[in-house]
Parts: sequence; C-alpha cells; structure tokens
Amino acid sequence: FLTHGDNTGHKIAITFDDGPCPTTLSVLKTLEERKVKGSFFMIGKQVDAYPDIAQQVALGDHEICNHSYTHPN
Repeated sequence: FLTHGDNTGHKIAITFDDGPCPTTLSVLKTLEERKVKGSFFMIGKQVDAYPDIAQQVALGDHEICNHSYTHPN
C-alpha cells in the first residue's frame, strides 16, 4: 500500500541495511544503470567511517534512513 506519490501500477521498494561500506559503491552503480532508487538504512558508525560513500548515496537522490549509531543487538 503506497501512501505517498503515484499509487497506480505495481511498485517495489529496494532497501539496503547496515552500510555504508565499500560495496555500497557497486550497489549505487547498479541502481544508476537501471535508473532506480533505493532506501539505505545507514549505521552512524559506518557513516563516520565512510563519509564519502554516504555522500554518494545522498547525491544519487536515494532515501537515507537511520539504522542507529552502533546497531546494538
């Protein structure tokens, strides 16, 4: 059930958890090639470790979501 935007036709949400990390770059490349957007649930500690990759996600106009700072169990 889509609550925002165009609710006609079929939709799929693509989510990525626990990044950013170096492999995020290949994910971004694949998404760009296919002209799709993703939702990236980022861990604050990983953002601190890879700020340039986190910025690449933002510049790609993907959704950035909070997955806590340390992802405790």
